[in-house]
This record gives sequence, structure tokens and C-alpha cells, in this order.
Amino acid sequence: MDYPRGRTPAEMVADLEPVVAVLDLDGPVVRAAATGLALNRRQASTEAVLTEVFARWVHLGVPL
Repeated sequence: MDYPRGRTPAEMVADLEPVVAVLDLDGPVVRAAATGLALNRRQASTEAVLTEVFARWVHLGVPL
């Protein structure tokens, strides 16, 4: 698939930001927080990680 012509570099970057938001979830800190949530073992760090992830998603326009 060819990328549409006439797109600026800024527009192309904006198109990739949601992908980066999802890839951002593949970090060890986020995995530990997700495991804690799944096992119902919330910690203070879990809340901080989730707050940061949600803030990034909101910034990128990902609906929560």
C-alpha cells in the first residue's frame, strides 16, 4: 500500500502517534502494572503507571 501523496512529514508523524501509544504499553513497568491489576494486587506504582499511560493516550486522542 502506498502512502498518500501530499502528506507533510508532520501529518505522517501524527498518523503514527497512535501506533507509538500502543507500543508504549510493551515496557516492563507497564507489564508489571498490568500483572498487578490482573492479580488484584494494586500498588502505588500501579496507579502512577496507569496515570502516565492514560495521560499519553489522551494527549494522542485515544478514547478511553
